[in-house]
Amino acid sequence: MRRGRGRSFRFSALWVRLTAASTFVTLIVLSLSFALSYLSLRIRLQGYIEGRYGSVPSIISKQLATYYQQRSSWEGVELLLEDDFPLGLVETTLADADGTVVYASCGEGVGDLLGSDERGRMVPVTLEGQTVGYWRLNLPASLAPESPEWFLLENLERLLILGAVLAIGAGLVISGVLARSLTIPLHRLVAASQAVAGGDLNQQVEEKGSDEVVQMALAFNEMTAALKKAEELRQNLMADVAHELRTPLSVVQGNLRAILDDVYPMDKAEIAHLYDETRLLSRLVNDLGELARAEAGQLSLNRRTMDVGDLCRTTVANFEPASDSKEIELSCDLPPSLPRIEADPDRLAQVLRNLLANALRHTPRGGRIAVTAGLEAGRVRITVADNGRGIPTEHLEHVFDRFWRVDPARSRENGGSGLGLAIAKSLVEAHGGRIWAES
Repeated sequence: MRRGRGRSFRFSALWVRLTAASTFVTLIVLSLSFALSYLSLRIRLQGYIEGRYGSVPSIISKQLATYYQQRSSWEGVELLLEDDFPLGLVETTLADADGTVVYASCGEGVGDLLGSDERGRMVPVTLEGQTVGYWRLNLPASLAPESPEWFLLENLERLLILGAVLAIGAGLVISGVLARSLTIPLHRLVAASQAVAGGDLNQQVEEKGSDEVVQMALAFNEMTAALKKAEELRQNLMADVAHELRTPLSVVQGNLRAILDDVYPMDKAEIAHLYDETRLLSRLVNDLGELARAEAGQLSLNRRTMDVGDLCRTTVANFEPASDSKEIELSCDLPPSLPRIEADPDRLAQVLRNLLANALRHTPRGGRIAVTAGLEAGRVRITVADNGRGIPTEHLEHVFDRFWRVDPARSRENGGSGLGLAIAKSLVEAHGGRIWAES
């Protein structure tokens, strides 16, 4: 049973089926070609024979008349006829003036007396106006087995059969090679798919072959790249959650343990502190979830026509109390006519809030924060600038990384969650825009 299944699987392989199909088609084409060539050759040879001997009767009649004139009898006439028609290619019959058969190439009927009707269908042999005999030439319906034409046809038939066998063999080999070359990329794709199913997301296949195979390889490589990215996002999210939630959870757990052990009093101040820690936990969870959705391309955008100027002015106005408390000058300088754009106003407001919150954290008391906007290369550009201490050039490329801080010693209470700029970057890119930092 096991052996039978293996054989069935082998014959059901795509390359075997392609080889068998192409060989079958080749066999049919060659068989038809052989049959048509053979029939055409027979017809042409038959036509050649008819053309060759079509004008013979009148010529032979004159020769026979001369022969009879010289000998006054038909004795020995077979030597003349057999010399003109060797190897029995055609059938000839000669009768004397009375209709008695004196020669027959087939050897039958010699001495028989022909009737008047039969003599009427023969060519008369005349000498000085007198009929001295009757002669007939019968062209065969098919080639005589011993004729030169028959030998030629037989040899050509052998050559055609040999050529057909060689062509079928060559077609079988070539079809097998071509089928294998076509299916090898598919075998590689199957092997890579099985490896991916086993958890190896680094699999990539060569993008070569026919157009369809190349497209399949491209789709597979894009799929594995997307799966790998999704897996990296999942692992990053799990690592971030484990790392970022550890500290606030430890604080809450430690404080609750201290309250249970009567180390801390059970008063409103302590409860408020624990409440702040839970709010921090909630914000971290929400930010991580939103960032994961944005990086996975699953963030929904409610695009509509919006006024960028109104968005900037409203958001800046909401931050004025916070800037006033730090004695920071917050300004919004916009041109009179900014074009309206298609975007999600809530998401863009979130981007601007994250940028302003980050600027407020890094701008010293008495500093300045300016929000400006303008048209650049057909696109709206919004700038948030402050006069804080700046960021070293080597760190600029990491500004929008998750949980990255210029000063690692800054805590979440005064340094934020470390996700605001990463979320801003994901939201801007989801709109098809670009965000960067300069210092």
